[in-house]
Amino acid sequence: MFASNPRRAAVRALPIVISFALVPLAMAQEALQCIGSLVFSIDGSTSERALRAFTGLREGLEFPSPRALADFLAEARRTLVEDRVFKTVDISDEPGPLVEGKVEHAVTVSVVDAPTFAPLPDISYDSNLGLQLGLQFRYGDAFGSMTNLLFDNYLYLSDSEGGYGVTSWDLHQRYEDIMLGGLAWRAELELRHDDLRLWDGESEIAAWQDYLGSGAMDAKVPLGGPWYYELEPGFMAQFDTRDLIGNGAEPANYEGPDYRQALGLGHVEWVGDFRSGYDLRLEHFAQTSIGPGGIGLVNEVSATALWYLPWKFLNYYVRVRAQADFDRERVDLGKFLRGIDDESMSGVAAVFLNQTLGIDLGLPRRVVDVQVHPYFDLGTALPAARPWAYPSDVRVGAGADLVFFSDLLPGIFLRGTFGLDLGSKDPFADPEIVIDTTMSY
Repeated sequence: MFASNPRRAAVRALPIVISFALVPLAMAQEALQCIGSLVFSIDGSTSERALRAFTGLREGLEFPSPRALADFLAEARRTLVEDRVFKTVDISDEPGPLVEGKVEHAVTVSVVDAPTFAPLPDISYDSNLGLQLGLQFRYGDAFGSMTNLLFDNYLYLSDSEGGYGVTSWDLHQRYEDIMLGGLAWRAELELRHDDLRLWDGESEIAAWQDYLGSGAMDAKVPLGGPWYYELEPGFMAQFDTRDLIGNGAEPANYEGPDYRQALGLGHVEWVGDFRSGYDLRLEHFAQTSIGPGGIGLVNEVSATALWYLPWKFLNYYVRVRAQADFDRERVDLGKFLRGIDDESMSGVAAVFLNQTLGIDLGLPRRVVDVQVHPYFDLGTALPAARPWAYPSDVRVGAGADLVFFSDLLPGIFLRGTFGLDLGSKDPFADPEIVIDTTMSY
């Protein structure tokens, strides 16, 4: 008989002890995390059904780990905060005991509605469109549905031989965050009428009018991680086009259906009243044209990169865009440069650089937060009928946005823009002045 060695016995027993010690840890790691109960505490008119559809939360959802559940709840909260229709948003999570390999969690979603309805009269001058008389309606979380309604109604007036007169009207409706098939869709409808007259100083040399109807729906499909796919089917129809001098009616021209799709990478979110993140996207747009000349097809390919960098009271953001058009020369490229007339820049290919520095003026946030955003825009386009030339094909715009935020209406902000065409002989002779409720990009 040999005497037993206590140290050796302890070493032999160590794997057994470790194995038994790891059993609960392994069970905890393998345990499914499940939303067992889900309670919505709503101070306001928002419906529980709308919140469930908007966040994707429901009882019985299972996750492979506590981290996966925490990430899902954090994303749901971020989505609600970014919609900017609530005063406060909170999501709490209380895990229960481990039962048969599953941990059930009690999740509570608490929101306090904010005022979201605002009629915004707009009397402004836009060098692209003339004098604007408008009334905008913004209704976020309309009737507690989590769908945002936006209505823009405008009359455009410009100078003609007889003085100022109505040259066009525009009825524009947008419906955002329509939950269908697990995706947030946006729908857009527009009806526009133009009555434009051209004078040579003494007589009317051209006059025409038409109606334009358009519509589109789009949604962003997550592909995993920061990747996404965006699709936007739409249509456009131009009809009742008339030569007012000859009084000759032309047949309808249907510019549609069309389809826009994009593959993107990145995410941009609101951090207070600043934005943070990046968005890189490659986009393709195709449109059919059906008219007296037959059926045509237009294609446009573009690549866009956006960065938003907040730091203390500053928010620097930049956009770089390159595009190429096939089967047409695009005539409204000035829309990508602030301070530049939309239709004063055309071409079959173009590159743009927009730079902006948002500066918070530090006013008390409970009353109003005012920011000034000086900007500098640079762009160039390749004409269709001649070679590119410098400096005539390079355009430079500069100016500033003045942006107002308020806690009273967290989902609505007002932006006023003053822009100059620095390539003009007299930049101050025809400035761009715009009042809007969206950011420039």
